[in-house]
Amino acid sequence: YQDLEIYKVTNDVFTMVYDTNLVLSPAQFYDFKVAFDKVSGEIEVWVNNQIVARYTDPNPLQIGNAVSFRTGNALLQVSQIETYVGRTANTSLVLEVGPNSELPHENISPSNPAGLAKSIISDQVGNLGQAQLLLNVDFSEPIAPQNLSDMNLVDEDLIIGNPSNTYSAFWDQAIDVNSGIAEYFVVLNDPQSNSFVSVGSVLNYDFSGTFILDETYKFGIYAVNNAGLKSDTVYSDGFKWSLPNSLYEDEISLFKIYPNPSNGIISIKSDNYPIKIWVFDLMGRLVYQNEVKNGEQIDLGEKLANSQYLILLEREGNKEVQKLILKK
Repeated sequence: YQDLEIYKVTNDVFTMVYDTNLVLSPAQFYDFKVAFDKVSGEIEVWVNNQIVARYTDPNPLQIGNAVSFRTGNALLQVSQIETYVGRTANTSLVLEVGPNSELPHENISPSNPAGLAKSIISDQVGNLGQAQLLLNVDFSEPIAPQNLSDMNLVDEDLIIGNPSNTYSAFWDQAIDVNSGIAEYFVVLNDPQSNSFVSVGSVLNYDFSGTFILDETYKFGIYAVNNAGLKSDTVYSDGFKWSLPNSLYEDEISLFKIYPNPSNGIISIKSDNYPIKIWVFDLMGRLVYQNEVKNGEQIDLGEKLANSQYLILLEREGNKEVQKLILKK
């Protein structure tokens, strides 16, 4: 037969304090686990996750800096030895990061965490459970999304017409080379941090509500990485719904439409390009829209009948409405 024996060593003198029968087969691997509680002195031994021995040392060793693995002159083949730090339930464990510490460095990349925390849990009768957790360590904040768009993937600054009940926000991927992006938080027209809502890892979100004509709406967003760090908050350039009659401005004209009256072909002069244009009839219906570059002409004659029209022009956020008389 075979025994499992527990010895206490004092000044290199071995004294057996516990002995129990344990049958093992040659040429077979076994999973041994040994736990020592330096406070209570309890020693527990498991073989293949079954408790096989318990002994309480009345005068347990309180300090030490090494684990001595001894074979008792037996011939063994050992594939892996792991040591665990003992702690009671609901006790935090602080790990240091840096050279010669438990975690030598932060995440190398999102797919290479800084470490793996493994726990072995024992209940009062010796049943074992195991748990593990990937440790994401990242000291750098993520870089916020750089391209934000209102209403469409291609940014809109203005939509002619009455407001809908949905405002759509789009953004590109935030960047975090260490731990990766976990989620995004967004808000509409409110810089107060408690108004932000998590939308997960998606790259667009629809806000629902009652929107007001000629009110400028913009959304804010920040990213959180897998280490819990937050990026800067960035905001879109804004968007609104308008009707043609609400866009008149008593300012010096930024645009010149010529000839006016026109036989159908017009040009637009401005200091900068491109220029977005929307053409409305006198009932306020949108009948034409386009974007004009420097030197380009627009042929309205094939599409529109002789009449008077309102033309909304927009460049770099500056808007103006002019009248055009079409006379072919």
